[in-house]
Amino acid sequence: ETNGIFTVGSINGLDWLASPAAPAGEFEVRISRNATYTNGVPVFTNNTIAIFLESGESSGNEWFPNVSGGLIYTFATDPFYTNIISGQAFATNFYGISTEDFPNPERGFYIQEDSYASAPSPVSSSLASYRVNGKNSPGNTYTAKISLVLRMFYLDAFVNSPISSNFLNSIQADFDSIRAQGDKAIVRFAYNQNTTRPFDEPSKAQILAHIAQLKPLLQKNSDVIATLQEGFIGAWGEGYYTDIFYTNGQATAQNWLDRADVLNALLDALPADRMIQVRTPQMKQKYVYGPTAPTSAAPINSTNAFNGSNASRIGFHNDCYLASSTDYGTFSDNDYGSGTSQQDITNLRNYLAQETRFATMGGETCNVYPPTSECASAGGNADLDMAFAHYSFLNEDYNADVNDQWAAQGCIEEIKRCLGYRLELLSGIFRTEAQPGQTIPLSLEVTNFGVAAPYDPRLVELVLRSIETGE
Repeated sequence: ETNGIFTVGSINGLDWLASPAAPAGEFEVRISRNATYTNGVPVFTNNTIAIFLESGESSGNEWFPNVSGGLIYTFATDPFYTNIISGQAFATNFYGISTEDFPNPERGFYIQEDSYASAPSPVSSSLASYRVNGKNSPGNTYTAKISLVLRMFYLDAFVNSPISSNFLNSIQADFDSIRAQGDKAIVRFAYNQNTTRPFDEPSKAQILAHIAQLKPLLQKNSDVIATLQEGFIGAWGEGYYTDIFYTNGQATAQNWLDRADVLNALLDALPADRMIQVRTPQMKQKYVYGPTAPTSAAPINSTNAFNGSNASRIGFHNDCYLASSTDYGTFSDNDYGSGTSQQDITNLRNYLAQETRFATMGGETCNVYPPTSECASAGGNADLDMAFAHYSFLNEDYNADVNDQWAAQGCIEEIKRCLGYRLELLSGIFRTEAQPGQTIPLSLEVTNFGVAAPYDPRLVELVLRSIETGE
């Protein structure tokens, strides 16, 4: 009905959709405010509409609401649609989707490079080449473009002494090189790879002193730090082989409190917009809720994610991914004397999956465990679990036996594309012309094809180029 006259032409582009289709007490309705009559005149010329329902019964129509003018609804003011209905010219572009493996920052496969304080070695000068041309690691049957390096710093010469200025300078030189080559670093500090007693480990006080020494470096170079892994405790810094932070391989209440002290120091050493990864989900539960926290402790959610709190800044790295029913202890209950039930395993897996919607997740494979470690197409769970647990990055080098399965079984290309975020521009609505001084409204439709959200804050820039010159 136009201007009080019924069935005058029709409406184009209303884009009507209502849900649910079945009878219900509440409905959601969608319309496009860009709709026009067949003569090109906009249907919606301001921000207010009226809604009423007609029964359409043959015995006589009934109306709701039974008030003059119907139910009045006013849209929130939106400059974009205000410009559309005022007659300004807009064009819509639609975009194709690329299947290319390209090295977005802070996601994808990474390589690992170690430097020992007893014999420092500089980070590779080939990182820039790996980002552009890809890397095929020894034992691998596939090539991946790399934008991340796990930089392991072993403080083996300083178990009972401060870190020397020479090694601090060496760490700074590595950050400078990573920055110059256009990469990001996953950073971890450890002391040894010792899995047998007596463990050559520093005291908690020495670890805290080392973190205080490293704080200026971490603050200064946070721009090239994708994330910091907790490290410092146990072999490889994975938190297990220790007699200071575990008691006979399990944790007492005091052990959990001592671990919390280390984690607090690390969170303080980093800027508030950078996350720290712990080795197991229980390590975060015990930090957030205290030593008595059960494996069923609640994860963070959308209301308290990314808010700068310590709880929102802790993610995970699983360094025995898909290796066993518990991923070699990743999903075990390490409370002293408690043991691990199947319910504990389920609790911890679900906790991690919920947490990693908002917190960074990565790691490496370490053991062939068929069929779990195989592609879904081969009856396994690898690529499905990456989506379930929201993986942003995995080690390209290790374990080659597991990763090469994915190449042989046909899911490696999809894994390369889906690790972390993969933002795809679907469409854009743009002004066809504008004058100097005018506001230019635009609308972009973007989807995330990857299995995880970006975890570090990044600015967005809109770049306008000349069609003729590219300037």
